[in-house]
Formats: sequence, C-alpha cells, structure tokens
Amino acid sequence: TSVFNSIFANDFRIDVLYNMDNVNLNVSAGYLTGRRNTFYSTLNCNYLFDSDNFLKTGGMLSLQPGIDVNFGNYEYLNLVYLDQTRQNPGFYDYLMDNSPALRKYISREIIKNPGTTPEEIIDRILEERAQDQFKITSVTFGLPLFYMIKDLGINIGLYLFIPVNQPDYMSGKAVFYFNAGLSYNFDLN
Repeated sequence: TSVFNSIFANDFRIDVLYNMDNVNLNVSAGYLTGRRNTFYSTLNCNYLFDSDNFLKTGGMLSLQPGIDVNFGNYEYLNLVYLDQTRQNPGFYDYLMDNSPALRKYISREIIKNPGTTPEEIIDRILEERAQDQFKITSVTFGLPLFYMIKDLGINIGLYLFIPVNQPDYMSGKAVFYFNAGLSYNFDLN
C-alpha cells in the first residue's frame, strides 16, 4: 500500500561504494519520478568492528557505527501540499492541526496583516517555497549491532535522525528510533 500512497513510483539511482580496511564510504545519487519528481543524494560513512569468539567460543559480534548525510530539496513536497489544498480544502486544517510551527507562523502573519486568512497564508508559504534549493536535508547517526552464536542471530540498531533545513511548517525535532530482530540459519543440506 505504501507504493500506491507514495508520490514516487520510480527510483533511478547510482551508488558508488569504497571499502578500505574496515571503513566503508558510500555515495548515492538518484532521481525519483511519479506524481512529482526530485533529485537527491546521500553520503554514508561507517566503520566495521568485528570480533570472533565474543563472550563465547563461536560467538561473533559485529558493530558498525556510521553517519548518513542526505541532500535534496522540498520543492516536490510543497507542490504536493499545494495540490492537496486545491483539491481538498479540508487539507488546510490537516496541515494546521499537525504543525505547531505553522500555527505560530500563521498567528504572527495575521497580527501583521489582520485581513489575511490562514488559507491565504498557507498558499503563499507553499508557493514561495516551491522553488526550493538543493541542500542538506537530514543527518542520521546509526549504531547497528549484530551478534551471532551458532545459528542464532540477534540484531539491534540505534539511530538518531536529525532533520536539517526543514520547511518552517514541518517539525524540525530530532527523532530517536531503534530496531531489533532475531534470525536463525537453517541448513538444508
């Protein structure tokens, strides 16, 4: 369902990966197409720590701290939001309900120009920002960990996502998230 809901249908991308000892450097550049189009790039650097016989004979630990720096623009998002407000006037309320920063901005603008409506302000913001420039859009610090003993594997990843240069109607708060999983290798021979 995410493919049907996405504004992008295709991702044309090129990746260049360089490994030197335990350092991995990856540079990606891509072009997303669909209802809107946008160019993006990513720079990823991580370091791989491996340890055999960790905690127990046969135990293997892999730790790979790294950083991702993402580049792009928000022109496509501004235009999608503008399309949504033109097709569905209730989308103005959705934007205001989900963005405290937008509500503050609208309040300040109404004080400056008392006859202006929130809808006019939102339209102006989206139209002005539709010509967004290519820049850093986010930085992510990651700490994935994988431990395997015999055929059982456990993985845990800790991540800190920091939005950068966000439009003022979006939250610029950093987000911490994690993932975890178990795996088991079956030998079919």
